[in-house]
Formats: sequence, C-alpha cells, structure tokens
Amino acid sequence: MLTKLKSSIFSQDSSFLFYGLVFLIILFPLFPLLPGFFLIQGFYIDWWNHLWIINYFGIYYDQNSTFPLVINTNNFGGIGNPFPLFYGYLFYPVFGWISSLLNADLSLRLPFFVLWFLQFIALYNVFIQQTANRLITLTITALSLWTIYPLTNIYNRSALTEAYATSLFTVTFCCLLLLLREEQWKRKSGI
Repeated sequence: MLTKLKSSIFSQDSSFLFYGLVFLIILFPLFPLLPGFFLIQGFYIDWWNHLWIINYFGIYYDQNSTFPLVINTNNFGGIGNPFPLFYGYLFYPVFGWISSLLNADLSLRLPFFVLWFLQFIALYNVFIQQTANRLITLTITALSLWTIYPLTNIYNRSALTEAYATSLFTVTFCCLLLLLREEQWKRKSGI
C-alpha cells in the first residue's frame, strides 16, 4: 500500500502531485508571512526598523526618482548608523524601489517567497543530480528550507538582512556546485 502510494506520487507521470508538494514545501514555513494572516503586522522589534527604512527609501524614490545618500529625518534615532557597512548598499534601495510600486509591508514580505523559490530550485537541482530520486531530493530540500536558523531570523529576531544573506549564500553555493559538476562532466566527455 505504502509503496503504491509513493510510486503514484513520485512517478514521472504525476506532475500535479509533485508540484503540489513543491508548493507546500515552499509555502509551509512562510505561511505567517502572507499579508493579513496575523492581526499584528510585524514579528519583532527590528521588523519595524526595516519597514521604516524601506518605506523611507520608497517615499524618497517616489518624490525624487533617486535614492537618498543620507537618511535625513528627525524621526530616526540612529542617524549615522553605518547601514551600508552591515547591510550592503543595495538591500534598502532595492526594497525601497519595490516599496514605491507596492507598499513597504508587501515589499518586505513577498520577496521572501521569491527567495524561498530560488533556494528550492537551487537545492533541488543539486540533490536531484546526486540522488536521482525525487522523494529523497524533496525530503532534503524541505529539511534545508525548514531549518530553524533562517526561520528564527525572520520570525523571532527579525534579522531580515541576515535571512536574505544566508539564503542567497545557499543559492550561490548550490550554483557553484552545479557549475563544478557541469565542468566535471565536460572533462569526462572530452568537450
């Protein structure tokens, strides 16, 4: 019974069930990020700090069609904070630009789904080459996406920049492994 169910879910013919599982793997840890899921709008104190800076960049871009060089306001107690030093100089402008199209809350929540999808694709491609088994690959990918550290960074610490950095590092490392694997195949085949 169990082997028949497993073969029907993970056969090459049943793409609907496969994509349903992929959707579940990606959406399950990010379900609280869906807009309007909780009555509260944020998760921890730093969530509001990121939201404020992203909104500042978005409003500044709407009004001036460029990004600010300095944060010039009396509402921010951290004037002089070296944001580019710790968070990179593109994190807030990119999210501010998205914020100018949507709003700051959606521009902070929705890119996590894109990031998790990229991470899923990268992990899936690495492990499907190693195992050639969809069940094992989906299990490893789900366990990699559902680890405690990135979810704690999002929901408990609101260390959103760290969550993005570690997830993008995972994607980059998976792409490196795929590139090295492709180079190895080219050398073996003599191309």
